[in-house]
Amino acid sequence: MYYNFSVELINEFPHPSFSVSRSANTSDSLVWLDGTSSYDPEGDTIGAWWHSSIDGDLTDDNGDLLVWTGHLSAGTHTLSLRLTDDDSYHINQWSAPFQMTLVVDNSPPVAHIELPADGLVTNSSELIDFSAFGSGDWDALCSESFPGLSSGWLCNPDASGIPDTVTALWTSNQLTDPIGTDWEIQTRLPAGEHVITLTVEDGNNLPVTALISVSVGPSAPVLVLDSPIPDIEVVSDELILFDAQRSWDPDDDNFVMTIESDLLEEPILDEVSPHFWYTRYVPAGLHSLTITLTDATNRTSVHTQFLRVLASPPMAVIASPLDGQLFGPGAPIPLNGSDSYDADDDIILYRWYVGSGSTAEVLNETPDALQRLPPGEHLISLQVKDSRGTSGWAFANITVESSWPVVTDLLLEPGQMHAGEKETITARAWVDDPDGTTWECVGWASQGSNVKEQFYLRDDGAGADAYAGDGIWSGRVVFTPGREGWVNIEALCRDGPLEEPQLSNRLSNTIPVEGAAQQSSMLDAFMESLAPAMLTLLVVLSFIGVLLVIARRRRLSADLAMIESWGATSFSELDDELDDELDDELLDDMEDFPQAMEDAALIEESEGEQEDETGDAD
Repeated sequence: MYYNFSVELINEFPHPSFSVSRSANTSDSLVWLDGTSSYDPEGDTIGAWWHSSIDGDLTDDNGDLLVWTGHLSAGTHTLSLRLTDDDSYHINQWSAPFQMTLVVDNSPPVAHIELPADGLVTNSSELIDFSAFGSGDWDALCSESFPGLSSGWLCNPDASGIPDTVTALWTSNQLTDPIGTDWEIQTRLPAGEHVITLTVEDGNNLPVTALISVSVGPSAPVLVLDSPIPDIEVVSDELILFDAQRSWDPDDDNFVMTIESDLLEEPILDEVSPHFWYTRYVPAGLHSLTITLTDATNRTSVHTQFLRVLASPPMAVIASPLDGQLFGPGAPIPLNGSDSYDADDDIILYRWYVGSGSTAEVLNETPDALQRLPPGEHLISLQVKDSRGTSGWAFANITVESSWPVVTDLLLEPGQMHAGEKETITARAWVDDPDGTTWECVGWASQGSNVKEQFYLRDDGAGADAYAGDGIWSGRVVFTPGREGWVNIEALCRDGPLEEPQLSNRLSNTIPVEGAAQQSSMLDAFMESLAPAMLTLLVVLSFIGVLLVIARRRRLSADLAMIESWGATSFSELDDELDDELDDELLDDMEDFPQAMEDAALIEESEGEQEDETGDAD
């Protein structure tokens, strides 16, 4: 018997199944989920989908879809495995899940001291590197707990849920305050035997610690030199700043600083306090500076660096004259350039100029001098040159006042001349002209108004002049006095511009002239010899005139008396008139008589004096 019936075969989903294995129950332990016991009834190729209720879908790159290896976050997980196959009816469709509950505990933190090494021996000035590399907590998110640090720290790059916050704390049994709270720090420790403790906490588990020992001894001061910086180049005329104010002593000892150069015998700074800054000039050269800090316990630290100092040009300084200074005529002008200096101390030349440009004239080549200048405005320049040939300049504008010449004295030789004899007269005029600009002195020799000789005086040390520039102007003139009496010598000087010269005073002096005039005219000789006789004759005639008037008066009186005896009374009035006239004439003659007598006496006295002088000359 046969039965016919139809059967529809359905492609079943694969049947999921898995097992869990792990080394510990904490989140830092690896978890193996093994689904290889799953199968597909038709033997189709299986696809797997692992899922955690806390961490979400679980994937890895091991190539076996039925096996998952990884870490699970702390918490109670519901793990699920769904399967599918390659049947076209099963696209985007999954089997019912196979589930399992798994509890994962929070991992404790890990404390590990990578640096410094246990048992390190150092001193209080040395920087010590502290590193907790390898420490951390698997429940901490790497991007939050270790930002910017390299790999190797204990953390979870993909932690889900609320990650732990892990912290580090460095302490020492010798310190009250912590050393630091960063995973990596660099610091110094005071002298002593230190037990260093690293404490790591995650807020969920008990803190964990790591310990090492470090032996720190006392040390020398620590130099922090802000200026000059190493290998800097400066110029020798610039002040160099030495600033080590930030230097310190790890043991809080007092300390001093000394700075020396291999090119100098004396220290630049000798045991000074480093808590101040200092400025010093340093000569040219490549200096190797040695900076030594010494504390109260005689511990020292030494630092060496190079300093290149370039040579500088000299600096010209005019201390005198001052710019704009006014000087009197002929006054000595002090030139003082001794304040000029060269940082390299190699000045080899001082040179003073007056004027500017190509017209400048060298005054002298000494640091200090006295100089007289003509009146006017002058530019004074000082050039200072060093051994390298570089120069420094300084300038000052001054004004010198002008003066007029004054003839103060006139000395003549010879002291006496003789009429009719040719003689050479030497005239010396003392001329006071402070600015020394007198350029001409002229003299005149004269006797009377008709005889005058002009001559020139000089002050150049030639001719009649003995010394040049001594203010005594000398000159000679040949002169023949024509008669007895006096020869007059006059002198006049000029200075200033030739077009409008300034004239001095006119000073004169005389030379007496004696003896007969051999070359005088006959009239002059006759008049000179006749003058005394004529005066004497005038006096005699005046006296005779007086006598004649008196005799005439007497004779007229006798005649009038005779006429009156004749009885003619009309003549009495005439007699009175004649008496009045005679009296007036007599009075006039008597008034002139004493003056005439006085003139005669003066003439006789003058003639007597001339006779005495002639006798003395003989």
